[in-house]
Amino acid sequence: MTVIRTSLQNVIKAIKGLVVMNVELESLANSLMIGKQPEMWIKQSYPSLKSLGSYYNDLLERIKFLRVKSIYLIILKKNQLLPFCFFRHGMILVNHLFIGYQVFILHKLF
Repeated sequence: MTVIRTSLQNVIKAIKGLVVMNVELESLANSLMIGKQPEMWIKQSYPSLKSLGSYYNDLLERIKFLRVKSIYLIILKKNQLLPFCFFRHGMILVNHLFIGYQVFILHKLF
């Protein structure tokens, strides 16, 4: 989300003339004009074939989902049921994270 925020701020500054429009910002602006995901964002984000509007809405939903679940996991941490680390694919494919978490709890209980 930081990459998206800073790149959009830099494009706005470049359009106003406060920052030099480099190749990356120009390709970002062109991608935004045609409704395509910018390459700069694709490198830092999860794989998606959606258009820019659908991608952004999906990204916001994923962030909201992870925030709610992270609060839930922090509450569970007090009961010592939370593993200390998560695998990276769990953050991209959220359903895999919770399947792994359920397996961890089942092993812990039985």
